[in-house]
Amino acid sequence: MLAFIRRIIALCVLLAFVALCCGLVPDSYVRSLSGVPHIQLVPALMSAMSGSLSAAVVLTVWVLLTVLFGRVYCSWVCPLGILQDAVNRLLRPHGMKQARHTPNHYFIRAFFALVSFGGLAVGSAGLLGFFDPYSVFSRALASLPLLLRAPEVGSSARLGIALISFGIALPLGMAAWRGRLYCNSICPVGAVLGLLARWAPFAPQIDARTCRRCATCVRRCKAHAIDLKMGCIDRTRCVGCYDCISSCPHQAIHLSKATEAKPAVAPDAEPADPTRRAMLGLGAISLASALVPLPAAGSEEAGGGEASLPILPPGAGENRERFLNTCTGCGLCIANCPTGVLRPSLTAHGWGGFLKPYLAISAPRGLSDGFYCRFDCNRCTSLCPTGALMPLSLAEKQRTRIATAKHCASRCIPWQTGYECGHCVAACPTGALRLRPASVPIREHADACTACRRCVRVCPQGAVSLQVSPTAENPAQRIAVIDYAKCIGCGACASACRHHVIRVARVEVPELTPERCIGCGACTAHCPASPRPAIVPEFHER
Repeated sequence: MLAFIRRIIALCVLLAFVALCCGLVPDSYVRSLSGVPHIQLVPALMSAMSGSLSAAVVLTVWVLLTVLFGRVYCSWVCPLGILQDAVNRLLRPHGMKQARHTPNHYFIRAFFALVSFGGLAVGSAGLLGFFDPYSVFSRALASLPLLLRAPEVGSSARLGIALISFGIALPLGMAAWRGRLYCNSICPVGAVLGLLARWAPFAPQIDARTCRRCATCVRRCKAHAIDLKMGCIDRTRCVGCYDCISSCPHQAIHLSKATEAKPAVAPDAEPADPTRRAMLGLGAISLASALVPLPAAGSEEAGGGEASLPILPPGAGENRERFLNTCTGCGLCIANCPTGVLRPSLTAHGWGGFLKPYLAISAPRGLSDGFYCRFDCNRCTSLCPTGALMPLSLAEKQRTRIATAKHCASRCIPWQTGYECGHCVAACPTGALRLRPASVPIREHADACTACRRCVRVCPQGAVSLQVSPTAENPAQRIAVIDYAKCIGCGACASACRHHVIRVARVEVPELTPERCIGCGACTAHCPASPRPAIVPEFHER
């Protein structure tokens, strides 16, 4: 009965995670399902460290359940554990081909636990997020929407998807080979829970009086925790699935108060196992990668197509370092972003922010709009389970500044050509952009310029200068050049030019009010200027 209830709960949890991580939940149901990721152990730990009382309660409940009943978290609500069970069950519907008990790799999992959780002592969740079962599962499913948009998101995102695919392939491949090998060898959460479960008073126990040593329970045990020779179940590896209880034909296994079970094989008598060396090698590589000097954050991956600090998602708070140290890179926010502007970082945050989200605001490609943060959406802040993105109501999110826009008149269509545009103003949801009339100077017939300097002398802003523009006939020829970053559109230069090199176009040009800008990137996403947009967001240094 317990095994049946566990399967029902596990199936519901798995379906909820698939819907959330693939972005299939409508806006009206997001809030009702947002609590599912918050019951995961590592997100609850990270959120509790950020001061969340509800997360501290969740963490306390899991600790108490583990101390009393063993590693029930691993089989009941851990999404990666449930998926491993599904893979193992599909490939081995009748259990393991051979009834076997494997050595206890406690040294290996202790090593991974120390490396992963040890990073929290120095304020980094990088390695913990890389091995955390919830983050591994969520990242893999969150990469599916990105995979569908692979032609749009670029080569860096495709490389990230490949790395994420390897991350999920490792535990699933190990599950197909030897059941819960990942959970009892690499998973840092399994290592900590196994330590707590060692003294669990209520755990599956073999009744030696009724056991016939038929090995049915051993074949069904995915964790290889049952040793019939010693007549005990290793509680540090038992994941609380209770398949052994339901499958025993003699009802010789019961969930009852047990005496302390010793490891099935004594450490000094444990046979040499090549798997241990392989796992330790993988752990050493992970530790070495964590100690490699990290490059500075900021790259062309960051947003707007220009080298700058990456733009953080809304709700990241006042401290950029706090966001990177709290986020585990689960990808839940990325999967549920309706515009696809949130992407997993490869180098934008530096290696310390590997696979953590940033806003990849960009200009339109072809006839479609670009990527931007939608003004009427707060899905990412509602779903973040670790507290890296603080929950914001829609009204709060609409007032939260995540970046500041910078207008480059040298690329702007009205300033460059004298033709009307206004796409950025129409797209701006906060009214930070408006159109104002201006007399835009447009340079024409540059070969007619005699460098008389009249335009230079009359310009009140110093926006006109003479620059060398050599030709075959005159290598030292100089012509008037207009700096639109300084130009105010007064038209004095055009009035002063006797050779009609500069003409005036009466157009409306965009004007930015920085105090009203929140940096959502809607203006950039709708700017038709090419090859680079005329208005770009920049990281708001908080």
